[in-house]
Amino acid sequence: MNIPKHKNFLYKNVFIVVLLITLIISIYWQVTDHDFINLDDVAYITDNDLVKQGITAQGIVEAFTTIQACNWHPLTWISHMLDWELFGMNPGMHHLVNVIFHTLNALLLFFIMQQMTGALWKSTAVAALFAVHPLHVESVAWIAERKDVLSTFFWMLTMAGYVRYVRHKSVKVYFLMVLCYIFGLLSKSMLVTLPFALLLLDFWPLKRWRVLQEESTLKKITGNSVLSKAQRTGLTRPVIEKIPLFLLALISCGITLYAQRGAMRSLDLTLITRISNAINSYVIYLGKTIWPFDLTVFYPFYTIHPLWTVLCATILCLISFSVLAVVKRFPYLAVGWFWYLGTLIPVIGIVQIGGQSMADRYTYIPLIGIFIMIVWGLTDMIERWRLRKTTLWMSFAVVLILLSVRTYDQIGLWKNSESLCKHALEINPDNYVAHCDLAISLKKKGDIAGAIMHYKEVLRLNPASCVAHNNLGTLLSRIGKTDEGVQHFLAALKVNPHLADTYYNLGIVFYQSGNSGKAIEYFQKAIQENPDHSGAIQGINLSLKNLHEIKNDNF
Repeated sequence: MNIPKHKNFLYKNVFIVVLLITLIISIYWQVTDHDFINLDDVAYITDNDLVKQGITAQGIVEAFTTIQACNWHPLTWISHMLDWELFGMNPGMHHLVNVIFHTLNALLLFFIMQQMTGALWKSTAVAALFAVHPLHVESVAWIAERKDVLSTFFWMLTMAGYVRYVRHKSVKVYFLMVLCYIFGLLSKSMLVTLPFALLLLDFWPLKRWRVLQEESTLKKITGNSVLSKAQRTGLTRPVIEKIPLFLLALISCGITLYAQRGAMRSLDLTLITRISNAINSYVIYLGKTIWPFDLTVFYPFYTIHPLWTVLCATILCLISFSVLAVVKRFPYLAVGWFWYLGTLIPVIGIVQIGGQSMADRYTYIPLIGIFIMIVWGLTDMIERWRLRKTTLWMSFAVVLILLSVRTYDQIGLWKNSESLCKHALEINPDNYVAHCDLAISLKKKGDIAGAIMHYKEVLRLNPASCVAHNNLGTLLSRIGKTDEGVQHFLAALKVNPHLADTYYNLGIVFYQSGNSGKAIEYFQKAIQENPDHSGAIQGINLSLKNLHEIKNDNF
């Protein structure tokens, strides 16, 4: 029986959708048994008063009008608030929402690529690589990275709207596309590169820049440009119609720089160091794409040999010149490559946010460009060499299985803070963030000696860690080493004199030692930094009561 063409196409699409969903769920389902982790999940969810109040009118207003955890992404906060409203302290359900968004992103990527190129199986391959690559585990298995999967969801919707707008030139579709872009920026500011990515898609596969290629060809043949006014208008339209998107991106950049000013480390690192790290990171990400091992939650800065930076810069330049040299024959190579380079710019470290040299989560969108290069490039190679296509797809199936196994193992490391940090320390024993988070986990388990040991390691590697000084001071005071504990509290305040909790901890130490007057002094400083610090307010009341009792006893 002959199946009509449209039905055959529908069956294939349904099969691919089921395949992608099954692939993702089979690999990522284990996260429903995972816990919150100390790194950021605490600040974003479990200790975040805004999130823990659930969905309220006041909470939604606060999400838009306040900066939380050095970030302004109100839609992400609202999504966490909704999770808390529905699931409370059930981490498995919070994780599952991330998996759902990741699944939707993979499906949208498949449909968008298919709409743009008409290449069903190539689009499937790109979406499958996106779905299962180990570098994407951090964005999906880490609850605090909801901003990655949520913002990418709106990135995909914006792309889908743009493709439809290009085909139909509908004002309504354009408005919806801009709205999706706004939602994306409200989820994470990394979407500032989306207008540039759309310009790349205009070149290939949408071919809106074809008039430019035609002009170049005609000049070679006739020596003259014969483009009409209408053709030149067609050349500028793709740029003009994106002006609203560029303006929104500019506004988002300004808000982000203001919100993250407390986490910016650009002035702590020289421009040469930042550029060198950026160049190296581009190449290291490529290496981890091909060989996704030794992935970890935090990559500290390390000394980079100048020759290695020169080598990495040479590699990047060679690839860039190569894809430009063959841009007419293989336009997808240039688009994929500059997609990768361009979408990484906000997080590559020229403007340094935080203490990491790089992060797996930063590749969530950029690797789409590399996947396009690989899939279309290998397919063209097979056709040129006249090899069987079954050879290509069987090889791809093997690679997909290997990546899936590797991803499954990587997800398992995110089960809790202890397993995650122990793995990080196996890769790099000098990972001070892993030492710090492991110390927090050991403290929760009651292993005070182990926690103290790891906090001391943090301070050996990063003497300016306020968290380590404060937490170590607390533990030392608890085991009777009060004087040593006080020294660590004071060291934390020397680095940052605005730590309300550290002032509070000093107040507790002096209150317990019977020096209520000194305790009140530190409790008052805690309240100066945080007027709502309930512990400090209670500490003052108890200290005053204690002083009053001492005064009465003296009489």
